[in-house]
Amino acid sequence: LGIGPGAFLSDSFGRTKVIAPCVAASAVAVAVVGTATDPNVFLGAAIAWALAHSLMGPAPAAYATEVSPERGRAVALSAYRTFGDVGLLVGPVALGALADCVGVGPALAANGGVLAASALAFTAAARGEGARTRDNR
Repeated sequence: LGIGPGAFLSDSFGRTKVIAPCVAASAVAVAVVGTATDPNVFLGAAIAWALAHSLMGPAPAAYATEVSPERGRAVALSAYRTFGDVGLLVGPVALGALADCVGVGPALAANGGVLAASALAFTAAARGEGARTRDNR
C-alpha cells in the first residue's frame, strides 16, 4: 500500500528525506513490537513498521543509482540488491539466535537500535545526495 505513495514522496521531496525518517520510524516501531505488552500497542506498532517500510520501498534503489556515476549505476543497483538479499538471509537467523539467547523483546529492541544507528549513519553520510526531485531533474 505504501510503495506508490512512497515513490511519489521520494520523487517530490528527495530520496534522503524519505529514507531517513522511514528508517527511524521503523526503528521505533520494531522496538515497540518487541516490548509491547498490550495487543493494541503491538498492532499499532506492527502497522507503523509495515507502513514505514513500504513508504521507503523505492527510495533506496533510486538513491543508489542517483549517487553513482552513470557508468556504474547498474553495478550500484546490483550491489544494493545483493546486500539486501544477504541481509534477508542472514538477518532472521542472527535475530533468531539472539532471541534464543536473550529473549524476543531484547532482540527486537537491539534490532531497533541497529536501525536507528543506520538512520543516523545514513543521514550523516548522505549530506543532500540523492535529493533529486521532480523539479530539479
